[in-house]
Amino acid sequence: MSFRQHAAGITASLLAGLIVIDGDTVHTTDGRKYRLESCDAPETRYARCRHERERGEAAKQRLRQLIQGGYPEVERTGRSCRWGRECVHLHVDGVNVCETLIGEGLAVPYRRGSRKSWCDF
Repeated sequence: MSFRQHAAGITASLLAGLIVIDGDTVHTTDGRKYRLESCDAPETRYARCRHERERGEAAKQRLRQLIQGGYPEVERTGRSCRWGRECVHLHVDGVNVCETLIGEGLAVPYRRGSRKSWCDF
């Protein structure tokens, strides 16, 4: 299902207060949980080292800037991710935010079953 098919509910929630949890997870104020499907950002809460936590905070802040600086749109994939989150693509002003985060070195492409170690630097 695309964003445009369910625009009213999602847009109202996004604009009313999208909560950035980390660089690849957002929640809405009404409790919906979304995992950005096309990227994997470093952890913040469960970071394995100081470097991962610092990079995770940078990714979180950058995602917050992107969302606040434009018009966010959620494209639903119809899939569920771990921890009760819906897998989505998030675009701001027509650009997938994962592409921006990856391009800036704040995330990597998401590959199911394998995770980058942000501590190996």
